[in-house]
Amino acid sequence: MTDCLFICRRPPYGSCLSKANLDMLLAAASFDQDIALLFIGDGLHQLRSTQQGELIKQKDIAAALKALPLYDVNRIYSNRALRFAEPVCSPEILDQQAVQQLIAEAKVVINL
Repeated sequence: MTDCLFICRRPPYGSCLSKANLDMLLAAASFDQDIALLFIGDGLHQLRSTQQGELIKQKDIAAALKALPLYDVNRIYSNRALRFAEPVCSPEILDQQAVQQLIAEAKVVINL
């Protein structure tokens, strides 16, 4: 059972929500919580390795995502295949039923 499931549904830029979600995830992971990360919808764009946040004076979220293995965050999922080359990481693709089960079994769900 997952202690915390973080759902990323926002694009990497345009609001502070994707960065806030990632910050919460890293904080929870530093306290040895069992973490899972699910990318859905526009949140999949966070996985692009070609991000250029510096052009809009924001930190590159892809760089932070590369640090997830250092925090023992290895359960990374997506609800569909990626349609771009060279993602930051390769999430396991789940069908709708598996996504629903993942959400239902999590103790805490953070959905940003």
